[in-house]
This record gives sequence, structure tokens and C-alpha cells, in this order.
Amino acid sequence: MARPTTTARRALVAAGLGALMPACRADASNRKPGAAGEEPRKMAQKEPEPPASTLAFREHVDKLMLSMSIVYTHKPDRDFAALLSAQRRGLAQLAQLELKHGTDPEMRAIAQRIVDAHAAEDAALQAWRKRQATN
Repeated sequence: MARPTTTARRALVAAGLGALMPACRADASNRKPGAAGEEPRKMAQKEPEPPASTLAFREHVDKLMLSMSIVYTHKPDRDFAALLSAQRRGLAQLAQLELKHGTDPEMRAIAQRIVDAHAAEDAALQAWRKRQATN
């Protein structure tokens, strides 16, 4: 049986439907090469290993999805602050990956601006959340 593509698996997990992945498996024994626009498979052909940057970006996305899973308080301002904090932290980490792996000067400059702005924005969010915790 064929497995769902990595993209399909990630989409299912992100949507909270990881348990449905086995249902997405296609019955390869009933398919013929070339059927339904399918290319004949080459025997024992391995996909090349993705570059380190791609692996780092994939890992980042997986971690970001987990960090966005918060316990909702039913207080919109607090939930917004929690989600925004996780998102901004993820954006800063993504920018760090660009600085580590990227080569385009314009993209690196954007990434550096994000990293520079993150500290002040995070401090403001944390201060607000701390004040709210005492209320």
C-alpha cells in the first residue's frame, strides 16, 4: 500500500485528523502503472536527501504547529496574547533560520529586522500577560 505524501500527512496532522491517515492509503495492488495519469514507478529509486535548510524549515513548522496549541481561556484578549506570542516567537525562529541558511541580501535584511523587532514586541506582550495574571 502506498503511503500518503508528506504534505498530505502534515495537512492531516495540522487539521487534527492524524487518525485518518490510514484511510488515505491507496490500494496500490489495484493500480496499473500509467493509470489515471500516474507515471510508472522506477524500482528502488530513492529521493535525494533534502538540504539542511529544508529539514530545518520542516522541523520549524512542526514545532510551530505544536506551540500554537494553547489552552483557551475564553477571554479573547488573553487568548489573542497567547497565540500572538507563540506566532511571534515562531516568526523570530524562522527569521533565525533564514539568517543561518539564506543567501539573498534582501531576505536576510528582512529576517534581521524581524529578529531585532521581536525582543521589544515579546517584552510588551509578556508584560501585558503578567499584569493580566494578577487581575
